Amino acid sequence: MYAGLSSDLPRAQPGASNRFTAIYHQVLRRQGAPEAMALRYLASYGLPTFDSARRTEHGVAPQVFTRGDARRPALAFFPGYPALTNPVPANLGRALSGEFDLHGLTHPMPV
Repeated sequence: MYAGLSSDLPRAQPGASNRFTAIYHQVLRRQGAPEAMALRYLASYGLPTFDSARRTEHGVAPQVFTRGDARRPALAFFPGYPALTNPVPANLGRALSGEFDLHGLTHPMPV
């Protein structure tokens, strides 16, 4: 790895413009989609992980955003990757209300 990395990092907390989504969009605009996808792939290594023996400890029940006709398929919402916030697809839920079940799935964070 780059030996001078720690000295190049800012000491203060990053501002909104330096968060992952802003950096991702900057890389997307300046370097293109392949490099932005590589950034997302590398960032996924920063997500907390756990082995299969601890899987049941970290089970996360889906969030129910709206209920619909039980005869229709249920839909799943996956938040942006990586999810830095917990986005609730309110507009999508309103649009599907009464038609489809809409559930949200999130990344299980280890304790």
